[in-house]
Amino acid sequence: MARPFVTPCVKSRPPDSSRPGLQCIPYTPPVIPLTLALAFFAPAGILWACARFKALKALGPVILAYLLGILWGNGVELAGVTMDSGPVETFAGVAVMLAIALLLVGSDFRAWIRLAPVTLKGFGLALLSVAVIVPLGTLLFPMEEGWKIGGMLVGVYTGGTANLMALATALDVPPETLLLVHGSDVVVGGAYLLFLLSVGPRLYGRFLPAFDGTKTAVEEGAQERPPRPLELVQGVGLGLGILALGLGIAAAADAMSERALLEPVAILAITTLAIAASFIPKARAQPGTGPAGDYLLLVFSVGVGTLARASVMQDADLRVVAFTGFVVLGSAALHLLLCRMAGVDRDTAIITSVAGLYGPPFVPPVAKALGNREVIVSGITTGILGLALGNYLGMAMAWLLRALL
Repeated sequence: MARPFVTPCVKSRPPDSSRPGLQCIPYTPPVIPLTLALAFFAPAGILWACARFKALKALGPVILAYLLGILWGNGVELAGVTMDSGPVETFAGVAVMLAIALLLVGSDFRAWIRLAPVTLKGFGLALLSVAVIVPLGTLLFPMEEGWKIGGMLVGVYTGGTANLMALATALDVPPETLLLVHGSDVVVGGAYLLFLLSVGPRLYGRFLPAFDGTKTAVEEGAQERPPRPLELVQGVGLGLGILALGLGIAAAADAMSERALLEPVAILAITTLAIAASFIPKARAQPGTGPAGDYLLLVFSVGVGTLARASVMQDADLRVVAFTGFVVLGSAALHLLLCRMAGVDRDTAIITSVAGLYGPPFVPPVAKALGNREVIVSGITTGILGLALGNYLGMAMAWLLRALL
């Protein structure tokens, strides 16, 4: 049970005395509403601060939003208040799905067709890197259920958390092991994501060629005027329509299937609808979609940051943490090496790595940190492909490891 955050005293009259006394009533603040309000409104302050202070602008709004979320989430725990992750995860998930809809509506799908060969090459190398590193990690960090953990890590770093949960069920993984693997993924993955949002692009740029695109998001933004309030409302309205239709399709598919299809079908449906809308010139030229989508990415970053709390690693088996860290860092390093050998550019290498390690929702924030919206379609498309392949590859790896070990 959480310790009281504040303990105010209120007047009361004891039943056996006529003299008033004081009775202390524990008080726990409404941490979930406060967290959701912080996630929604703090990005406005972050954007204002970045425009005013050069040092903060150099860090970038995405990494500042992520750091703010981390500080808030861990600060709440240090104050002794338990925060339920469920509502925050749902809020962040809706925010990023709406952001995906808004950003893809204004994208040029013809760019994905042009970039498809190098994107598929980069994503294939990302899958190969995970498939090579996981068996090595199983040997370096031997555990009784290491083959199951190896299968789950292949699934989560090919597709996403949905694959992790599905594989845990298929492989009959004990709940405590699942929680430990998921907690290790949150901590290690969060640290590497912070690296990608900060100095990672510069480091990758030393080893890989520059992205060969038509124009970057920074150049596009320099040529665009700020949208008017009515245009913002119209842009968000268009995105909400796509979001509602996509979630409706996903809910129908989930209701008709015995498998949990809500998240993967929702991402697939929203992506498909947004890309289809992008072929309508009036929708693609809507000036309010891009800024609204960028803002929602910051909302998502704050929300996700609050989930990266130190408590998830209490009483952790350090072998699982080390195994997870070895897979994340080892596969990322091998992917970088293979991309250099194959001539894959920096932005494509990073975005395909993110698509595999984190899944489609994390593609737009990293693309924003890269200053390149042109790779968003590529990253989300390969991320969806990873969601489809994750369960198959995870089960195949688990069976292979069990046979070998």
